[in-house]
Amino acid sequence: MKKRWFMKHLILIIGIISSILQACQLTEVDGYVGGSSIYFSIQRDTMTYSWGTVDSDIQERVLELPIYLFGEVKDYDRQVKVKVAETNATVDVDYKALAELCKTDSVRAVEGVDFRAITKEVILPANCEKTSLQITMLRTEALRKYNRILTVVIEESEEFDSEFNWRKDSDGNPYFIGHSMTIISNEDFP
Repeated sequence: MKKRWFMKHLILIIGIISSILQACQLTEVDGYVGGSSIYFSIQRDTMTYSWGTVDSDIQERVLELPIYLFGEVKDYDRQVKVKVAETNATVDVDYKALAELCKTDSVRAVEGVDFRAITKEVILPANCEKTSLQITMLRTEALRKYNRILTVVIEESEEFDSEFNWRKDSDGNPYFIGHSMTIISNEDFP
């Protein structure tokens, strides 16, 4: 009796497992097909770098800004072109006040004084979706009195366009994300 009961349940269990395994199929999902774009961040366009907690003997620090890929990963290295914005503002709508503020010499970061020269090209390695831009920030006496503001911009190129960086706000107004990062350097304690 126990043998018969065991065999019935064993056959039932084997039947259930067989039907589950037959229902599972390997399905290939097509990957992304289209253009490529790159961006610093879609969550923020400004960051603060405070020297307030750094030992006063340290006069320079390397800041790494990650650059992310939106689009196809390629099997070859690609160049990302970057530049320092002259007015430290890149979008009239979002940065009008900042643009006016940064025309003041006491606020705008100066190459060779507040930061070392920034490379014009960064390499996005083959088979990668992330790289970084290194900026050497310099500590100056002016930081005790004024914030210094630096805006770095990713430029469009044949490899990367900005088509995917446009969004619309709740009112339907278009705005551009991710192509610039504004760094506010100061001596404040965070």
